Amino acid sequence: MTKSQFFIKCFIFVVYYPPWTNAIYDTEDCLVAQKQMNEPELDLLNATKILFLSFNETCHDDNTCSASAESIGSVVKRNYTSLMGKSIEPMESVCESMGEDYKLCFITTEVSNGNLRTQEINKPVCFPPSCSDDNATLVEEICDPSSSCEIISSTAHCPSRNERFSYENCIDDSTILNANRRLRRFRLGLQQSMTRECVNVLVGSKSPVCDVSSLLQVSVTKDFKEFEEDQNYINFANACKNHGGVDCKLSIYSTGRLSSSESIFDFDSEIMYTEYPFCKPLECSTGDPNIYAKQILFDSGFDCFESECDIDVDFFSCGRLELD
Repeated sequence: MTKSQFFIKCFIFVVYYPPWTNAIYDTEDCLVAQKQMNEPELDLLNATKILFLSFNETCHDDNTCSASAESIGSVVKRNYTSLMGKSIEPMESVCESMGEDYKLCFITTEVSNGNLRTQEINKPVCFPPSCSDDNATLVEEICDPSSSCEIISSTAHCPSRNERFSYENCIDDSTILNANRRLRRFRLGLQQSMTRECVNVLVGSKSPVCDVSSLLQVSVTKDFKEFEEDQNYINFANACKNHGGVDCKLSIYSTGRLSSSESIFDFDSEIMYTEYPFCKPLECSTGDPNIYAKQILFDSGFDCFESECDIDVDFFSCGRLELD
């Protein structure tokens, strides 16, 4: 089992899903009822937990669930936009002191190197007048020639200046710029700061200048149809009823790019849930099934509210036979 497969198995099948942590509150009564139903000391929370844990323990043997994950690659985004203004004025001053029409420009690039894709947004780079905005690859070495790095895109935005483009002069002037001690010191400082930010992201912090994500190709199925007669399902339905709710079931098929608020992973996903159970307060309206579907995905760890995903609702029903 690969590392990504181990992660997704734990992520999908071991954790239990809290009932409607971000539920749809269409009225004040619905809001109050939902908060009351989510109180930790109530039996409903524990019954819900046991329901999903019990399903997860048996579904593999019963062929009612499956999960697969394959790593597609990782993406690192370094955004220098917040450095614009006073924070880079010293670098801008050194650049303009190099000569007439030397200007600090901002390069945006995207490169791939194996399964790693790196995006740099608005990186400040000193441009000589001999280099036009289209010559970012001549001014800044974007890829190490000895590596498998491939430039996907590269653009530069410069302030108004008098360009005097010459291919040979552009290379010569860029070599001089790259050897300038003060500019090299600024570049090294930027690189070190960005590296620290990205390392912090990897250990769980959030940063306005660095974002790290890994893309997994994920396929997940769960089928609760045969599980409805399980005692843990019946206990859940009874607890839902006892706390002023009605147990509902939703069958969905979802594809698309999903993110996860709990990890650095993004998911190129195919998810099929059949008659997935949840408890809805009687004070809440039936609502749009697609919103409930997004909430189910969210409680499973997939954020479809903030991502682009397609959802087909095949079945939506609330209420069971009278239970003891």
